[in-house]
Amino acid sequence: MEINKKSLKVQAYNYLKDCIIRGKFEYDKIYTEVNIAKELGISRTPIREAVLQLAHDDFVELKPNKGFVVKSYSIEELRDYLDLRKAIEGFCGIYTIKTKDTERWQLLIGKLEENLNSMEHELEGAHDPVEFMKIDSEFHFTLIDYAGNIQMTRIMRDLRDKIDRIGIESEQLANRCEETFAEHKAIVKAIKEGDKDAIVNAYGYHFEKCFEAMTGCENIHNIA
Repeated sequence: MEINKKSLKVQAYNYLKDCIIRGKFEYDKIYTEVNIAKELGISRTPIREAVLQLAHDDFVELKPNKGFVVKSYSIEELRDYLDLRKAIEGFCGIYTIKTKDTERWQLLIGKLEENLNSMEHELEGAHDPVEFMKIDSEFHFTLIDYAGNIQMTRIMRDLRDKIDRIGIESEQLANRCEETFAEHKAIVKAIKEGDKDAIVNAYGYHFEKCFEAMTGCENIHNIA
């Protein structure tokens, strides 16, 4: 990968984070600043700063005098992450009721239905779990962005990055694309009906099924 000399720390951070999210870095393997700096053709300083930021953001764990490893999450941490997602996204879903039947709301419904069509097309075609996950992310952020709360969006992007890392490695999650499609349809149906309880229940069911699938990932563990 070629890196420009401008904002080396930011570019190094984005590069390393992308490698983590896409599963290019292995768990339990120690990565060093020296090797990464050589790979990118830059000095160790921006790599060190990027790794420290990734540790602060809970993506890696530092190994003193050795390097860093990709963070693995406990079942308890995963539950906390998904509960937070459920709370924020449930709020965003309920928020749509305030604008029901307005032109803005109708545009939202159009975007959500287009996303459902893309999901269905992916299921009927290549059925690539990674591509499906991208469409899934677009669905959720369409609703999150609609609420217009910048802080919620920022929190959700951070959570989504962590959960996507787990999702890419979870065979159970990759194999439940059709279920996810059905759950998203239920969320859209509830929003179109403007039914608060149905929205809450649809999100609750969706994230509970996500939790069940993700706990089957070998890098999710119980806290001893």
